[in-house]
Amino acid sequence: MFYYFIIRGCVGLLSYFLFYIIYIIEHFKYVRNVSKINPSLYKIHIMDTATIIGHLAAFLTTISFLPQAIKTIRSRETKQLSLGMYILFVSGVILWTCYGVAIDSWPIIIGNVITLLLAGTILFFKLIEQK
Repeated sequence: MFYYFIIRGCVGLLSYFLFYIIYIIEHFKYVRNVSKINPSLYKIHIMDTATIIGHLAAFLTTISFLPQAIKTIRSRETKQLSLGMYILFVSGVILWTCYGVAIDSWPIIIGNVITLLLAGTILFFKLIEQK
């Protein structure tokens, strides 16, 4: 049952990623056309490009935890993982999520919530192993 949620999450992340690739392509077509009409509007659209880059960065850094989470769930083996590192990392991710909520930045919020689920799962198994 748990694997179902992981697979479903991966499919969701991939569709999210594909949506933004399409969005980036259309966005650059639009910016190119608008900047020909009114070059002063180009600066406004640079912020949108920064948001797109933020979404892509969040996606890539978030998905990087997926292989370790899957390996930990399957093997239940966490001896080689540092408990201190994961406690600090999960704490930092919680703070990043709070920061994203405070500034209303969806790339930060979405990326860190998913990272929190993956890293939190690894931390959970590490804490269970310690007992």
